[in-house]
Amino acid sequence: MTAPLPDPGEIVRVLVVDDSALSRRVVVEMINSTPDMTVVAEASNGLEAIRLNLSLQPHLIVMDVTLPVVDVFHTTEIIMRENPTRIVLIGSQSFIEDVQLVSKATAAGALEVCYKPPNDRDEAVTRQFIKTLRAMAHVNVVRRWRTDLRVTDLMEKYPGTGRRLEIVLIVSSTGGPHALETIIRHLPPDFPLPIVIVQHIDVEFVGNMIQWLGSITILILKMAEVGERPQPGHIYIAPTGFQLEFAHDGRFILSQDTEGRLHVPSGDVLLSSAADVYGPNAIGVVLTGMGEDGAGGLLKLRQKGGRTIVQDEASSVVFGMPKAAIERGGSEYVVSLDEIAPLLVKLTQGVKKDDALIE
Repeated sequence: MTAPLPDPGEIVRVLVVDDSALSRRVVVEMINSTPDMTVVAEASNGLEAIRLNLSLQPHLIVMDVTLPVVDVFHTTEIIMRENPTRIVLIGSQSFIEDVQLVSKATAAGALEVCYKPPNDRDEAVTRQFIKTLRAMAHVNVVRRWRTDLRVTDLMEKYPGTGRRLEIVLIVSSTGGPHALETIIRHLPPDFPLPIVIVQHIDVEFVGNMIQWLGSITILILKMAEVGERPQPGHIYIAPTGFQLEFAHDGRFILSQDTEGRLHVPSGDVLLSSAADVYGPNAIGVVLTGMGEDGAGGLLKLRQKGGRTIVQDEASSVVFGMPKAAIERGGSEYVVSLDEIAPLLVKLTQGVKKDDALIE
């Protein structure tokens, strides 16, 4: 997929990437001051830029040449490989006068390298900068298949950087254990994605639930552990009393943050974190349960391009959580409990276990 050209009269959607909040603000204000362009998101590092480009698909990316986490050259290469988008790099005079650096940037896929606007707004500089962005926003771009092993290594290290489904998240409460049994029992033994589950359950019962669910599948079912990366062929249960989230490299984070949360673990916390890290590469599922947990996180995941599934009213023991998810607009599919496992299999057709494996 390639970023589409803006239609005549359409406002150009821009992603701004810079690790300096002050510099980002200057560029954002410049762009938003024009009637035909708008900033749809900001990123502070290369990894965020890659993920936001996949989920938001802007027309244009304005990116600083000095980026943390993933450097500007590999960020550009991954973007041009996975979801080609028009990229304008902004840098210092020393960078622009370095022929080798500029050549490396354009070889990676950048359309233009121009001077970074100064923090003190200058009208002439602003006009020239916006003129450049307008011109670049209407240039056709093509996918570039680089063979750089470093790029491949980076994509394997960081989830949410390529176009491939990587993980399933499930949230359930009242009636959840039976619903989970139904889904897990009907998943094939070679199901290619890791599954992470938040089930509202008292701590004294969670061990028995893991043992019981583990007895009905050859998939490995276990408690999620801090620092662990989700692996294909595994089903992870969030431990009671902890919030389960993902680090930028996909590893599990456990915290005891309960502020503003009725449930610990919280489905909203899990799904929201997955939306930030995995974006369009995640599948979120909200099952039967009382209350609204999971509704906000599922909506965020859908807005980031993820696939979302909600259990229907007829098959729910309590329709509270699914109803809230539907009403907020987070549901892509609303299906009966018996249809969820077949739908997961259908959505993951063509995905191999190696595709989702993170070493």
